Amino acid sequence: MKCGKNGVLFSFGGDMACSILLGAGFSRNWGGWLGAEAFEYLLGCPEVKSSPTIKELLWGFSEVGGFECALAELHSRARLDHGRYNADLQSLEGAVQNMFKAMNHCMSRLTNFDLGLGNGSVRKFLGRFDAIFTLNQDLLLEYQYLQRWDGVELPGMRLSSSAGPHPCGTPWTEQWIPAKESEFRVTVHRQPCFKLHGSSNWVEGVGGSLLIAGGENARKLGLPPVLDWYHRQFAHYVSRANHSLMIIGYGFRDIYINEVIAQAVAENGLRLFVISPEGSSAASRASLSAGLGQEGGSAIDEAFRRGLVGASRRRLNEIFTEREPMELKKVLRFLEAD
Repeated sequence: MKCGKNGVLFSFGGDMACSILLGAGFSRNWGGWLGAEAFEYLLGCPEVKSSPTIKELLWGFSEVGGFECALAELHSRARLDHGRYNADLQSLEGAVQNMFKAMNHCMSRLTNFDLGLGNGSVRKFLGRFDAIFTLNQDLLLEYQYLQRWDGVELPGMRLSSSAGPHPCGTPWTEQWIPAKESEFRVTVHRQPCFKLHGSSNWVEGVGGSLLIAGGENARKLGLPPVLDWYHRQFAHYVSRANHSLMIIGYGFRDIYINEVIAQAVAENGLRLFVISPEGSSAASRASLSAGLGQEGGSAIDEAFRRGLVGASRRRLNEIFTEREPMELKKVLRFLEAD
């Protein structure tokens, strides 16, 4: 049990054995853009409009992989031919940074993140999990959750030397860089927050490139060590015996994440609860629309049939307010089950 800065008690770990996975649909509840909306924003950026190479890559990864895979591809090309591709890499990084700057500015000014009181508090809800895994690179959690209490950490990351002193505790929204690989660890009695695809305020080193990478193409080209460790941590957590995974706003288009979930359900009995407009159909619809292939699609579909023990199709502002008390009880039942 840990006391947050607002006096609310949070609990995590122990016998609960439950983690949470957040996708773009989670941030969407507070105005964040989904992957398709990010793609459409980037198409209108001057840096993109002036570069046929960037436009081609963004369109090529628009259905699966998104701008993260486009960035990974440009990183790979720039390493092989710096003179030809580095300008495009810098342009796309600049466009992505500007996109998140606009998004993060709005998220920093939110006054309704909690949505409800008591059991309807989103912060209290997030504090119930052993670990938070998020595919989002925005700073919603940093502004609205991490800096509100002192029981959470970003494992494997440290503040950049360019980040100045902060009078109000850990400056989560400042620039962060990876720690040494020998320092990759989870602190006992802390709730780890693993940003699986990196973050809009992370760089590979002081003055280095934006640390954002995700999707199958990025994995094939080689993830940064800290993100590779994060992915292995995800597999480690969900493969534990008697473990449960709450999934909010994830579109089931990351092949690696899907494979880890499917394997954990098949081999270790992982239990799933999904909050998504598609509910129990989320995986099958994603497989069809993203063209994941028969093998990749059938694996996550089978994981749903074997491991799904509940779902909600409601928005979070419906679940965590008095508008839908029965829906909140259904969600909490998953956390309180033996």
